Amino acid sequence: LLPTTTTTATTTTPSQQPSQEDPRPTMVLEALARNESLYYFGLGSNMLRSKVEGRAVGNDSKIEILDMQPAIVHGHRLAFNLRGFPPLEPSMGSLEPVLGDSSGSCGDKNNGALYPYHKQECHGALICLTAENYIKVMKSEGVGNPNMKTPPSYEEVVVTAVRPDDQKKRPVQAVALRARPHARLAQDPAPSLRYMNLLREGAAELGLRPCYQEYLANHPVQIVPKW
Repeated sequence: LLPTTTTTATTTTPSQQPSQEDPRPTMVLEALARNESLYYFGLGSNMLRSKVEGRAVGNDSKIEILDMQPAIVHGHRLAFNLRGFPPLEPSMGSLEPVLGDSSGSCGDKNNGALYPYHKQECHGALICLTAENYIKVMKSEGVGNPNMKTPPSYEEVVVTAVRPDDQKKRPVQAVALRARPHARLAQDPAPSLRYMNLLREGAAELGLRPCYQEYLANHPVQIVPKW
């Protein structure tokens, strides 16, 4: 049986108020200016190819993926700290830096994780996109969209990803999404079963390592009582 919880976590947030969108990473701005492809690291529902392809909003055409492979980002964790809409959707996925000792074990320093992975790393999808399609993905996440009336919940962060099947372990600079301070929860609540099932499906489709798939399978989920 999957571990469950029926208690909604306390949504403590930093006192920082939403501000104007922070400057985007130089790597992103330069690639877009030169119309060059970019790597995006998807760690939540965007581990599913169909989810990425269907993320286009408005009149945008279907998102086309140049390449999509499993990858690992060290020194970060899968966080469920982007404020959602409790109790149905308590939180969404985000990439969060972690603290710990040099052995790679999170120990007690799990940075608000409800159920930390046993290593300081996040597994996900390394997705290569043209500049046009990268813009579409970010627009669907509320990033870099001038028509948004509210501050974006995510910010772009540049990370180093490694593909497990690359024997030379060549690093790839990729862009991931982290919850911005005004939308970032201090403690991860359990995500919804619906959302977690998307991650489990995406991890299986990508062929992520069995230990990580087991971690996702065992992660607590939010069950909303039926009165």
